Amino acid sequence: MLNINNKSSYINFCGIKKLPDISRPVTVKSSEVLNALKSINSNLKKLDENRIPEDIKKSIDSLKKTTNLDCILKDGISFNDGNRTVKFTSPDDYTLVVAQQSKNQAKQKAIEIKFNRLTAAEGFNFAATDINQFLNDIFDKFDFALLQIRKFFLNKDFTAFTEKFTPRAVLSDTNIKTTEEIKNLFRDIQTQISSIENPATHTKIKNGYPRVKTGIRGSKQIDFESIGMFREDYSVNLITGRNGQEHLIIKIQEKNKEPFYFFIRPNGEVLKETNFSRVLKVGDKTTYYSQKELDSPIMSIQLETLKNELIKYKQYLKDKIENYKEIKKYLNTEDTGTLDKNTLALLNEVKCLYETCKTRIKKIKEADRKKAFKQKFKIDTVMASPTLRLRDITPAKESILISFPVMQGTTCTKIIVLGQNDKIKKSLFIRDDKMLKFKATSLGRSKRKDTATNYHSQQEINDSGLNDYLLLIKKRLESVPPARKKKSAS
Repeated sequence: MLNINNKSSYINFCGIKKLPDISRPVTVKSSEVLNALKSINSNLKKLDENRIPEDIKKSIDSLKKTTNLDCILKDGISFNDGNRTVKFTSPDDYTLVVAQQSKNQAKQKAIEIKFNRLTAAEGFNFAATDINQFLNDIFDKFDFALLQIRKFFLNKDFTAFTEKFTPRAVLSDTNIKTTEEIKNLFRDIQTQISSIENPATHTKIKNGYPRVKTGIRGSKQIDFESIGMFREDYSVNLITGRNGQEHLIIKIQEKNKEPFYFFIRPNGEVLKETNFSRVLKVGDKTTYYSQKELDSPIMSIQLETLKNELIKYKQYLKDKIENYKEIKKYLNTEDTGTLDKNTLALLNEVKCLYETCKTRIKKIKEADRKKAFKQKFKIDTVMASPTLRLRDITPAKESILISFPVMQGTTCTKIIVLGQNDKIKKSLFIRDDKMLKFKATSLGRSKRKDTATNYHSQQEINDSGLNDYLLLIKKRLESVPPARKKKSAS
């Protein structure tokens, strides 16, 4: 049987002399052998003789006969070629060691090649032709054998065996916690989005976040644009696989490059390639991330990047949905209140005083006198508007704009309260004996089309402060003396 615990791959190079260069053809062949060892090294370490099933043992026995495979070393393989043993080992990803021990020679021949350069040799006279010839013969002799071994370790039966007995790599506890946070954020976001009943508003809010790309209709997948450290695009989704397990699926794509995936299982295993579903197939086989890849700091950074963007997206949705609900609530009329007789009478008085004041100001022709008049009574007119502005009229030094626009043939009352820097603090709009829902966004004229069926309730009218504002306006306008009548000629 295979000696899978053989530790004789270690070679002690000594007596190093100045080394010649190896030829270009030999360099190319050594790279191919090194890559072959790298591709099977991880599988070599997975073998456990005590658990190898009979069918795999038979396959290995057949492989030994075909390739002269002798034993599997900790970092390579050994061949028994009649009168000699040849070892190919790779102590790291950049180094290839080739050693030959002949039965009729006490001293072995061994060569170390690192980064495609000859870095050590043993058992040679250090002539370039001697070393190159040795390597060339060895590589040609075992080229087919190495190819057959690579095919064996890629065989689906062997892959199934190693997957059954070898623990798969899993995310660290920290990264598992992050993936759980990502899942919860994703679910919360889907709940928030589904709470928006109006289809147009639903789409507008969902796609209004600056970093979100418009997704496929009906899909819950969230796509973020340029959020990674290299401006990568991220996609995230929660999908249940064929086995009934919910997978967190993350796709990351850098501009002009192929995307890569993380299919994260509940137990922390992560696939990079899999035939996940009828519509989602990545790669031609099932491939898992290694423990080294999952423990990389880059993995943690990528998960944190996605989590932080989901946190910001969730807050954005929360703010937008709350604002939407406030507007919806504002525009809904549960019951319609009416102004009492005293308020309506006060409105008429204010309107008469307003007209009188407008006439008084209009009759002052001299600019200096008109300016002095406005300053004295703290009343301004608004250019190209029938509005009066009453400055510093409330105890809080607020100003009030008042006008009487005509809407759908009916004279209405519009009152806008201004705070510091002319910021609109409150707006009231009265038509007949009803207070219409009205939110001024500017100080200019605006056509009201959405107020006809949206009325304030009786409680809202009572809490609006309308009477207080009307009394303040009345008092200010009453302070303005009427225009003097011209004396008639006697």
